Amino acid sequence: MDARPIGIFDSGMGGVSLLRDARMLLPTENFIYYGDNLNAPYGDRTEEEILALTENSADFLLQLGVKALVIACNTATSASINILRKKLDVPVISVEPAIKPAKFPGTAKSSCLPPPQQRGLQGIGPFRSECPTRSAC
Repeated sequence: MDARPIGIFDSGMGGVSLLRDARMLLPTENFIYYGDNLNAPYGDRTEEEILALTENSADFLLQLGVKALVIACNTATSASINILRKKLDVPVISVEPAIKPAKFPGTAKSSCLPPPQQRGLQGIGPFRSECPTRSAC
């Protein structure tokens, strides 16, 4: 077994619930959680700013020796997932919005994710998922 940790990144503390679930599902794995509270929230930033912040966070976790990277932020996923998957030598796992992709200022929708029907999500009704309030630690 590869003893290196799995890195989990979010723009704040919202991904802690994902970390909790990952620890329950993968009890023999080690994890490093990085919440970018300094720059949260990401939703008010441009796509270029979000990409730069996400790349910096990924680089930080890679320097700590993670064997995989989980992006627990819909906004960071929409802005960076394709680039990070091409650029990084570790698996990059994302929490992609099932129905409503993250939006950037001045855009109608994310250019990263195909419509739900093209992702095998036929027959799923709309739902709403609110982001928790971000807090600085």
